[in-house]
Amino acid sequence: MNIDKNNLITYRKNIFSENGEDGIIEKIFSEIKPKSNLCCEFGAWDGIWASNCRNLVVNHNWEAIMIEGDKDKFKNLINTYSKHDHVNCFNYFVDTKKNPLSNILTEEWKENLDLLSIDIDGLDYEIFENLDFYPQVICIEVNTGHPPESNTIIPREIAKNNVGQPLQYFVNIAEAKGYQLICFTGNAFFIKEDLLSNTDIKSLSAKDAYLQHLKTIPNHVKEHLYFVNKGKVNPFYKFDNPYLSRKGLGLRSLQIIKKLFSIYSIKIKGEIILTVKRVRNKLKSFVN
Repeated sequence: MNIDKNNLITYRKNIFSENGEDGIIEKIFSEIKPKSNLCCEFGAWDGIWASNCRNLVVNHNWEAIMIEGDKDKFKNLINTYSKHDHVNCFNYFVDTKKNPLSNILTEEWKENLDLLSIDIDGLDYEIFENLDFYPQVICIEVNTGHPPESNTIIPREIAKNNVGQPLQYFVNIAEAKGYQLICFTGNAFFIKEDLLSNTDIKSLSAKDAYLQHLKTIPNHVKEHLYFVNKGKVNPFYKFDNPYLSRKGLGLRSLQIIKKLFSIYSIKIKGEIILTVKRVRNKLKSFVN
């Protein structure tokens, strides 16, 4: 599959984002034109690390709503934007019952939102399913571990542990709401269907967007995904994704052996440190 200039993945660029989202977002809004220059992001962390909205705020003068549930991270978020009058910060864990997004945002914000960025490590799909307003573009975290076209529904008790649902699950939600998938970076980008007609942006199937993403990631990330797929690293769930097999990722056996050695070296080192601490504490109690 050739990747051409009309595919958004080729515009990936990191200023504050993690996987090229800053460049992709800039390209999207050069095509569709924002109606209000308003974005919303949660969980926002400190407002800097891996942020999909900070570039819009500091380099394009957008207004932003930043939402973070963790109290310590929220303090850092407040410090980050203390001199930005056009950034509104809220301390909530967004969910679908106690703190739904619709109750946090004003009606004006909901009507004028250009970009919504969702990252809550597992239950992102519930937020998407229950969304009752329609931003122009939605960027939402999807676990790359899943086979993209899978229609398997992961039980909620498993999904909530940073496992989530397959990309196709999100595509099904999006299409029911009038959105199309246009890019995948580990975050899925969805755009309102009626905005596509006057742009060069192409809608993509879950599989095509996923394979574009795999073609762009560096070897060290591929090595990590291989062990994610095996359930050997966080989130310790066996995905059994054929695209993340050694052959599917184009990895050599030696690469896997080296990565395996690195993983277990770190694990063994941690166990040794823990054992030394336990022995030291026992000796202290004996001396006392």
